[in-house]
Amino acid sequence: MGYSVVLSKGQPHATTLRIYEEVVEESERAHCDCCRCIGWVHHPVNKKQYHFIVHTDFKARNKPELTGKRICQLCCCAVSSSERKCSVCDEVDKECSILDHQTHLLHGMIHANGFGHLKRINGREAGSMALSGTQLMGLWETICYQLRAREVSVEDVSQKYGVELRLLNPVSRGATWYGTYGYIFGKGSFGNTLMTHKRASELLRKFPVRQLRNDFSYVKDLLDKEGNEDAVDVVALVDKYVKIFNNEDIGINTVGDLVNNVMMLQRDIRLAVKEGRRPPERLALHGVAAVLAGTKIVDKKGEYKRNITDSPKLARRPPPNSQQVSKKAKTSAAPPPPRTERARALRRRDEESPAVAPEDIKINLPSDPMVHWDSRGRDSHHAPSTTSRWSQARLNVAANACVLALNDQRDRWISRQEVRAGAREKGIGDTGLLDHILKTLNDRQVTLPSGKQCIVRRRQGKNQMEFTLEVTRSKPLQLVAIKDEAPTPVKVEPRSEVTPAKMLAQKFKNGRVARTVDELTAAEVDRDLLTLYHDVLESYKPARLQKNAGQRVTVKGAPLIEAARTLLDTKQFVKIYTPVEDLLDSTPASKLVKPAPNAQKAIRIIVTAVIDTRNQGPLLSGLGANNGKSRQRIGTITRPPPEMVWLPSDPTLGDLKRVASKAFRDLYVVLSDFKVTRVKGYEGVSDKTRLGWRKMHGAFVEVHGEGADLESEFRYQGGLEQWTVKCMCGTGDDDGERMIACDECGIWMHTRCVGIKDSAKAPSNWICPKCAPTPAVAVDVAPKAPRPAPRRRRE
Repeated sequence: MGYSVVLSKGQPHATTLRIYEEVVEESERAHCDCCRCIGWVHHPVNKKQYHFIVHTDFKARNKPELTGKRICQLCCCAVSSSERKCSVCDEVDKECSILDHQTHLLHGMIHANGFGHLKRINGREAGSMALSGTQLMGLWETICYQLRAREVSVEDVSQKYGVELRLLNPVSRGATWYGTYGYIFGKGSFGNTLMTHKRASELLRKFPVRQLRNDFSYVKDLLDKEGNEDAVDVVALVDKYVKIFNNEDIGINTVGDLVNNVMMLQRDIRLAVKEGRRPPERLALHGVAAVLAGTKIVDKKGEYKRNITDSPKLARRPPPNSQQVSKKAKTSAAPPPPRTERARALRRRDEESPAVAPEDIKINLPSDPMVHWDSRGRDSHHAPSTTSRWSQARLNVAANACVLALNDQRDRWISRQEVRAGAREKGIGDTGLLDHILKTLNDRQVTLPSGKQCIVRRRQGKNQMEFTLEVTRSKPLQLVAIKDEAPTPVKVEPRSEVTPAKMLAQKFKNGRVARTVDELTAAEVDRDLLTLYHDVLESYKPARLQKNAGQRVTVKGAPLIEAARTLLDTKQFVKIYTPVEDLLDSTPASKLVKPAPNAQKAIRIIVTAVIDTRNQGPLLSGLGANNGKSRQRIGTITRPPPEMVWLPSDPTLGDLKRVASKAFRDLYVVLSDFKVTRVKGYEGVSDKTRLGWRKMHGAFVEVHGEGADLESEFRYQGGLEQWTVKCMCGTGDDDGERMIACDECGIWMHTRCVGIKDSAKAPSNWICPKCAPTPAVAVDVAPKAPRPAPRRRRE
């Protein structure tokens, strides 16, 4: 059953929210993997759960470069339209449930008991054509607050500009991207805890910039041996931004200050370019957005990334068709491409980059002419349109691109090929058009978007013509536009990914360093931010170089590597939208007013049901058979979450039993025949006994009953399968990361902790270090010293 709600009706981008009601008993998904990973594995399976979905607004038919292809909804790859089965993930997406699709802009699920999961948010970086991640998150927040959701979990795999936000945001702002909306630490992977996550964030954020600079200066010889010409000098980068921000009266003392201000600067510059307040330039694209723009083709052979829907322990659970899969079969084969919780980049099926059809797009260039065509040039007395085969509007756009390319290399002479390359980066792919413009551009006066007046100069170099842009102080001239009926879109042939490294390759060779905010470009800031992420935050480069060179790691920033690993390993977060106490009436007892007679919903109480009095807790993952204290500590006793129920104005004990039984029967499958037989504290009391409205107001009650189907597969959200997790990192429960089981003892451990890379296939036979036979080592045992002779007795 589904419902549709139209949002922003009448707006240019109307959005439809789809609401699907899933009956678990009729579904193939009996259990919830999200509950298992966040620690709600002990909850009984709900009868119903509701999915809130905003479908993707991307259409492959609107992209010429995807002609003859379709997008697989499960792996987000571009495959041939004639293929029924995806050649990448080897599944038929049309036969799968719409709830399994990975391309949704928003997908959230709320169980009937109020616990839910935010499965994915796909903003503009993940394929959304109109809605941003902030807008989608605001919609989800409204849904949860309006429906009074209790707790919602999320797996943070959010990215922006090609980097992980769960590492970047804690360093810059002290909280993850979801943390800005109130999501806090839920469950750590690889043995991480709340305190280790907090300490790691503080260590990275408060690391002094002065010490950062000293560490990179200390390993300068190792950096020189590395020989990477395209690498950015971190020392020069730090000095550049410290000077720039000091000019703006912004102090940079820690790594957190540096990263935060660079991120804010990146956002402001990109926004100014889009709004036309800065000279136009081609902005770097990342992820799905790069593919949608036709600038990126991703190889389908990517590194394996573990996620909650691809658990290695699922091999021990029977699939929907009741076919049993053994653990041996699971560990002997390479891990299948995971169904990611966030939409990945659209990937082409072919191994080689196919020929991409030209696409008509509007280049982000000024619509008004920048060249004064009425000013007399040295080689031509007329505007170029008088003798050309190109339209007038297209000539204006190409001339603007050439001027901006010259402006990027101001105060130096550049060759004709460099001017053409710069113009092509800005979207002009017709080299014949560019050559025609350069022939007529000499000595023309131009007006830059900033209002500065310049003159294009040309000279004969050693081997070819060279151009430059000379700034003049003459009065601005009136621009004479080359009129045309309508602007003509410029054809661009996207062939490679537009990245900051490629966009700045020529600029950094020139050695020109920006000294003010106005001199910075979006591509330069993008490159600098990626350098800070990869060389400072993700893997501290000085410590890494010393370790690879076999030297003793002596730099002060060595602990940053482990801190970054802690932040990247922590993905499970949770937000409490409605605490249990907030469900009750907060009116003080002294100010209570007696409810109206015969009112059926007058008193609110919290009821906790004990469904199995014979056991103290289930045999769950990692807990073992006799570890009762662990079961009590993490709350995995055989009780569903407490529920708020209404009592009539003058309740009896029988009324309490009746409403409590109905509340749990309506929620959980295993409690369909549940009946409360005893209320703690009221043993041996008749059901007709009056409880008193004042006494029951806001009370917490524990009830015991019978009729629960304890052998049903719906008893726990994590299922009835039992395994033991005891990894060397300290993890004692399934944390959603990739694991492997020992063939001898059956204990599960992380593949990363035992030395198996995520990109490698799991071995068919594996024995943990504890069960592995230790080779006998011959030890030379010294012979025992002879017993000394007894001392002679004195006479």
